[in-house]
Formats: sequence, C-alpha cells, structure tokens
Amino acid sequence: MSDDRTIEQRLLQYLHEHHLVRGPIDCQTDLIQSGQLDSLVVMDVVGFVASNFRIEMSPHEISPDNLRSVERLARFVAAASRVSGEAA
Repeated sequence: MSDDRTIEQRLLQYLHEHHLVRGPIDCQTDLIQSGQLDSLVVMDVVGFVASNFRIEMSPHEISPDNLRSVERLARFVAAASRVSGEAA
C-alpha cells in the first residue's frame, strides 16, 4: 500500500475534485471545526476509502478521531492496510 503522504495526496485530490470542501484545505486542516465535514461528505469519503483503498470502515471507526483531518484519515488508511496485509 502507499505511504501516508501518497494517501494524503489522493484524499486531498478527491475532496477538491468532487467539490466536497469549500475553500483551500491542507492535510492538517481540522475538517470538523472548519465546518467542512457533514454527514453526506463523511459517507462519500467512507465510500472513497472503501473503493480506492479496499478498507471497510466499521461504524466505530467512522469517528472524529479518524476523520478530523486528511492527515488522520491517511494514518487510519495506512494502518488498516498494514493490518489487512498481515491478515492475508
């Protein structure tokens, strides 16, 4: 799987290309505090993670801890990828 930086770039590109965020953001932008994240954006991002990284997020993983920023989501994806790779 890709390293965290590559994952971050793919996530940022997706958010911008699909107009899911308003205005400029970077990997550390607090998506919750800045009002960028609503329930529809969350579900869209969860679907993107599932289809592009083959990571199914359980309900407890769809949390502010994992979705607060692109950086945190990329860390989650990278860690989940390592775990699923070890299980294979």
